[in-house]
Amino acid sequence: MQQVIIGIDLGGSKIAIGAKIANQSELAAKIKIPTFIKGQPSSIEERDNFIKYLVDNINLFINEIKNNYIVLNKIGIGSPGKFQNNIIFPNTTPQFGPLFNDFDIPKALNKYFPNYQITIKNDAIAQMSASIDILLSSKQNILGQKIAYIGPGTGLGGGFGKINVKNNKVNMKFYTDGHIGDMIIDGHILAEKDYLSGMYLDNRLGIKNSGKYISSKLDQYMDLVKELGYRLGIIIGKIYEGHVYKSRKETMWNDEDRANVKGTKLFIIGGSIATKGEMGKIIISESYKYLNDKYQDVKFYLFPIEASDDFGIIGAASLI
Repeated sequence: MQQVIIGIDLGGSKIAIGAKIANQSELAAKIKIPTFIKGQPSSIEERDNFIKYLVDNINLFINEIKNNYIVLNKIGIGSPGKFQNNIIFPNTTPQFGPLFNDFDIPKALNKYFPNYQITIKNDAIAQMSASIDILLSSKQNILGQKIAYIGPGTGLGGGFGKINVKNNKVNMKFYTDGHIGDMIIDGHILAEKDYLSGMYLDNRLGIKNSGKYISSKLDQYMDLVKELGYRLGIIIGKIYEGHVYKSRKETMWNDEDRANVKGTKLFIIGGSIATKGEMGKIIISESYKYLNDKYQDVKFYLFPIEASDDFGIIGAASLI
């Protein structure tokens, strides 16, 4: 039987749990569940219940596949936020609430999976890692070049690095902490909260799951969709120029970080908003229009990756 590693895409609105075939970029199986049943935890007891909810679903999934696969004792988790040694930096996971500040999700899971190796890292890095395999297999010329991931979904994910070859093996060197959610636009607007994300759209329209709603009524919201593409182009342009300035001290970039991302022309576009059917195509098209007008001597390459759930799981499992 094939060996598999458990990968978890721990998003703000849903959790995808899957099994990645060891040494391959393929999923054996997956399930999806809501992130919270009753909203963000408001007490330690509710936080513990969330961990138990996650544990129960991991066990349910493992029991479903264990007769067909050898499940290795490894769990990789990709999640929005900044992590160091598996611990969540304060105020970097607003989708989970303040009770997760300085919290160690892998440590909490290890109480139920004592013999497992468990790690958690930023979900944009996970999705970026999985997406790069797709670009390489499609013969895209990305070796030795700077590459970025931007994922407008519930929030606004980001990842940055450079692809190299060492000892005949492709490897990715990541730099910065990846965060662009608190990137400042026009002096005071925050990229995630006020500019380009599901949270922003939900607040603007006063409805939940607004991205899905907008995509079903494109004629009604065409101007808004084009505006989102224009805004994605602005964010890409600022990254290319190295003009990435942040509002939160927890995710602040230094001059070296800005220098590393400056000149990036290859962008993987993920997330549920910019890759959702016809709406995603319009957003990408409008982004190109802005970039081609603003940077006439620069050739940008935007690669939309639609299967964000699968890539999130595969990337998470690849992190361990």
